[in-house]
Amino acid sequence: TLGLAKPDGFAASWWAARCMVLHQRCLNTPAPALERLAMSTMRSTLNALDSRSPGADAANSDAQPAAASADSGALSGQKVLVVNLEGRPELNGQRGIAGVFDAAKGRYATQLEGGGSSILLKPDNLVPIGVSGSEVEEGEQGTEEGPGNASMDETERAHIVAMDGPWREATALAHLELAQLLLYHRKTAHASSEIDLAKRYLGVEFRLSGALGKRTKHQQFAISQLVLQTTYAEHALPRLTEAEVASAVGAAGLPECILEEDDELLAAPQLEIVEGDTVGAARRDPLPIEQVLLLAECTHVHASKPAQDVSSNEEVECYIRAALEAPRTWSTHTQALRLKARQEGSQKRRRHQALMQLQALFDDVHPPKEGGGSGSTMLGRHLGTVEAAQAEATAEAEVAEAAKAMAEAAKAAKAVEALKAAEEDNAKSSPARLARRLQGFWAVALSSRWQLGAEVARALASLGLLNEASSLFEQLELWEDYVLAMTAMGHTETAVKKVRERLEVDPTPSMWLHLGDLTGESSCFEKAWELSGGRCAPAKLKLGSMAMKEEQWPEARAHLQQALAVKIHFPEAWYCSAVCLLKQGKTNEALAEMRKVIALDPSHYQAWSALGGLFAKAKMKREALYAFRGACKLRGDQPELWTHSGLAALDVGILEECLFCAKRALALGGPPAPQISSLLSQAVAKNIKEHEGKQARRLLDQVRVLLADSSTAQPLHPVHWEARLHLEKECGTSADVKACLQKQLDVYRKHSSWRADPPALDALSEVAAQLVEMKLESGEVTEFREAKKLVEVLLHEASEKLAASEGCENLRMLQARIKRHDEDD
Repeated sequence: TLGLAKPDGFAASWWAARCMVLHQRCLNTPAPALERLAMSTMRSTLNALDSRSPGADAANSDAQPAAASADSGALSGQKVLVVNLEGRPELNGQRGIAGVFDAAKGRYATQLEGGGSSILLKPDNLVPIGVSGSEVEEGEQGTEEGPGNASMDETERAHIVAMDGPWREATALAHLELAQLLLYHRKTAHASSEIDLAKRYLGVEFRLSGALGKRTKHQQFAISQLVLQTTYAEHALPRLTEAEVASAVGAAGLPECILEEDDELLAAPQLEIVEGDTVGAARRDPLPIEQVLLLAECTHVHASKPAQDVSSNEEVECYIRAALEAPRTWSTHTQALRLKARQEGSQKRRRHQALMQLQALFDDVHPPKEGGGSGSTMLGRHLGTVEAAQAEATAEAEVAEAAKAMAEAAKAAKAVEALKAAEEDNAKSSPARLARRLQGFWAVALSSRWQLGAEVARALASLGLLNEASSLFEQLELWEDYVLAMTAMGHTETAVKKVRERLEVDPTPSMWLHLGDLTGESSCFEKAWELSGGRCAPAKLKLGSMAMKEEQWPEARAHLQQALAVKIHFPEAWYCSAVCLLKQGKTNEALAEMRKVIALDPSHYQAWSALGGLFAKAKMKREALYAFRGACKLRGDQPELWTHSGLAALDVGILEECLFCAKRALALGGPPAPQISSLLSQAVAKNIKEHEGKQARRLLDQVRVLLADSSTAQPLHPVHWEARLHLEKECGTSADVKACLQKQLDVYRKHSSWRADPPALDALSEVAAQLVEMKLESGEVTEFREAKKLVEVLLHEASEKLAASEGCENLRMLQARIKRHDEDD
């Protein structure tokens, strides 16, 4: 693409950005300065592309007023998404309405969902995600909610159509490379905007839809299956011819796609093509750049949704399957296979297939061992499945034969020039083949061979093949994983011996850290710190963690502060330091440091949870809800996080979200929260208004189900039964109240030791008294007889061991009450 577009005016900045991105992917620590420099360089490349493209002058003249209006309130009234807030990271990802633009401060007064006062935010921290509030009120149908999904205006469409194919492809490629960089740094909202821009330039749109099909071999009837549908605009790039496709695939040297036989699951859904249905129809042959776009969209779906979300995994599978249907280049096909292997690694039935796929990819890119002959050549390092030695021999034979023929046919004076020309032709052919093979490499975020080997080793370890995994860990010098594997096998002494041998050969701080992990001796961490000249931050983190286990909080914090002085972007050290402050009662300082953890590592769910607790303690109810939402998004399998989120939603007044969180916690096996049961029951009984003005009584049936599930999960907890009874008294009939009391009495009789435990008998007698009173008030003979028989049975069984207890005396009084009622009637 670069060769066709000839972007000589911006090639330097483009390649500089690529080199910085590659450097970031090789680092194990955050580098914010390098990140900002790479993004600014990439954006300057995009600006240069736009300025040199056909029709750029007209577009720029139209864009200037738009840019000026952006600073004067272009977002006012629009629904926006908050992104990239470093000082208050808990607000990132929240939605709201942008209000009036304050020109003096350069910020919008933004009203976030959930109520509360407006906050001032910069335009750079707001991304429009849909129609404005006024349009929603008027009932106009807007675009699908999502960053950058607004439709193109005619000026923009004309500008894109005026560009020739290579320019549009080059611009889309630059946007996709920037999107991958943004996704790498977890800036999903801005990445989505870049992906949408690439779609516009390419004239392509992807949409998930449903189609009838079968997923298993024994399935009798077709059911709805999730599929990916591709639509093309009029200005979409022209398709490749069959000869061009064959040439590209032949030159790519594609790795093998491993598909093992499964006795139940099909390799891919078998769709039924219904007449008039366009979903099941075959899509047009995708171009290499469109497959890059597919992978970018796939990465965005994976990054923007919880890892535990089943629906997101199904969406990712659709994109991967579409990318593998018609492979074009080595880079895109390899990345799609890597994503496929990672996806299958999370499924028990496909773990072995995932391992075999990773092994095939590892063999494809791994060079021959030393002494293999061609391991040091370019072909040996990059030709993959093509046999390097054979390729080198063939190339050398062709060059020699061509040179010999030219030497025999040419005159003696021109023989040397002919040989040089043959060598130049050969030198041009290999890089050309390599360029075709690696087309799209920079835009698919392909990880290194070393990282692929680490994935293979960890896949072996996950399958229990620890011996093979430890050998590969040792080969790749992944000593931390090697130590864990050897320890899991019970070979701790062997691991210690290996680490000590490495220390004798090359005493490095990291090896001293591994030895400290094995032996638990603090002297090893101190040695690592000393050997590094006070530059090994993990050593101080280890010493701080050891002090925290002994509850020596000031000493632990001192170690952690030394680690942060060396490595300021160290989220785990910030988290431990915040915990130390929290244990010392310094909540304000702990809150500030916990925010730094989230700013550095938005995937740290423990920090999100701790931040929510700190906000709740500081009476910052809305911020607490945002924090617990972030924790639930990251670890949706933790019931306690859903419980905390439900309590925070209850504090804000969002009853429907509280109800959902409570149900989710119960579904995950967590204990129900009595406070949620009690407050929800009171809110529905009083029919209070939520923060959006909705009546709480609309949730009556759902709250009934929740209280029933809560009382089933904790049958002897009185709060759930009290809340349930209160709700039925206020909102139900007398029959509903009696049914609730009868269920509570049956549960107490079945699950409690009321025949031998006085407190349990007291609780049972109280419920029985309420039930008997209601039966007597009904005035029916059948109800009277049931009440009389119930009291006699309970009194008879309780008198065996607890005749002198207060609960038994209550039953006698209840029996006397029934007798008086009978005499009065």
